[in-house]
Amino acid sequence: MKRIIIFTVGLALLLLSTILSNGQFQTSKKIAAYKKLSDYESNRKTSELNPLTKKEAKPNRKAARKKTPNYSGRWTGKLYQPNGTLRSKFNFTLRLYQKGKKVSGFSRITIIDSPQYYGVMRLKGTIKRNRLSFTEVKISQENPEPDSRWCIKSGKLKLVYIKGKQTLKGNWRGSSCSPGTIVLKRFPANKNKI
Repeated sequence: MKRIIIFTVGLALLLLSTILSNGQFQTSKKIAAYKKLSDYESNRKTSELNPLTKKEAKPNRKAARKKTPNYSGRWTGKLYQPNGTLRSKFNFTLRLYQKGKKVSGFSRITIIDSPQYYGVMRLKGTIKRNRLSFTEVKISQENPEPDSRWCIKSGKLKLVYIKGKQTLKGNWRGSSCSPGTIVLKRFPANKNKI
């Protein structure tokens, strides 16, 4: 008999709570689900107004930093050799082809105001973070100035931004010539080739 009374009281309370909640019986799980849904909706509305919220923008910047920059293309500038025997400054160009973290291509060195004297060298290299390490493998074409020769070089160039332009700068050295520095800017695409 006590069980029937307890059951009846429980049923009455259930019906009473159903009537008080406008005919909808809500459990704590349903209330939590409605709260999560409303939180999602409010977050969605703010992210629709501002698609790059602070939480979303930071991971994208970090991903961009981790991504290997693209070094492919033509880079032109100067090669400096302060203790050079004949000259201290040359025109210098790199034509790079990148595949993953490996680089191949050509370098071209010419005497300023005398472009008929030039050297074209095949090169290979690697990229680690924002640094390009390269080594010239062999001279493929050349027309050196009389009584002179071109030296095979290697170097480490760092990718930096100067006045908003990508710039490669760093040191170089050769086995039989005095070392120096290189400063190159990315050349616009589809221009003269090496």
